[in-house]
This record gives sequence, C-alpha cells and structure tokens, in this order.
Amino acid sequence: MAFVFPTGNGIFQQDNAPCHKARIVLELFEEHTDKFHLLSWPPNLSNLNPMEHIWDVMERQLRTQTPPCPNISTLRNRCLDIWYNLSPVMYRKLVAHLCPCALQLFRRPKEEQRAIE
Repeated sequence: MAFVFPTGNGIFQQDNAPCHKARIVLELFEEHTDKFHLLSWPPNLSNLNPMEHIWDVMERQLRTQTPPCPNISTLRNRCLDIWYNLSPVMYRKLVAHLCPCALQLFRRPKEEQRAIE
C-alpha cells in the first residue's frame, strides 16, 4: 500500500469472509493503520464487491482461450493480457450497477446489515 499510496491515503477493501481473516492478516492491518484505511464491509457479500465481478469476467475470457495453459507462466501472461485489455466501459457499467446497491445496504442500520451477513 505504501508504494501505491505513499501519503497514506489508500483504502483497502476486504470482503471480511471468515476464511479471509487469518490472524497474520489482521495483525498486518493493525500494524499499518496509519498507512491506509480498511473499508468496513459486511462478510459474504461478494456480489457487491467489484473485484469479484472483474475476476468473473477474466475467468470467462481465460476459459475461452485455447489451448489450455500448459504452465503457470503462460497462465500468468494470459491473465495479465486479459487484465490490461479490460474495457473502461466495463468498469463504468460495473460501478454504475454496484453503487446504488451498496448505498442501499450501507444506509441500513447496522443490525440489518448483520442480518444480511
């Protein structure tokens, strides 16, 4: 984060799923609270996480490519190629779709948010 946001103004979005909250990760967040803001996000709401939708698009594109990746190096290169060629229009549509849904969720009282989790 310090490399990308050297002034400490970065925001990290974690989906807070229990399987992604390893002790070592939580300790890292605690040690570096001055370097970035950890976005509060209800667990198990991957459908509101833009990155999950991007991974889905990338996976679908990757699966259409032939032949299958023979090794990790080829897989990495294909993923990078897909990543760098994703359309800015796709990002705009994704944000336009997700923002109203996320705002509706976060406007609810905390108790209702927990019930959704």
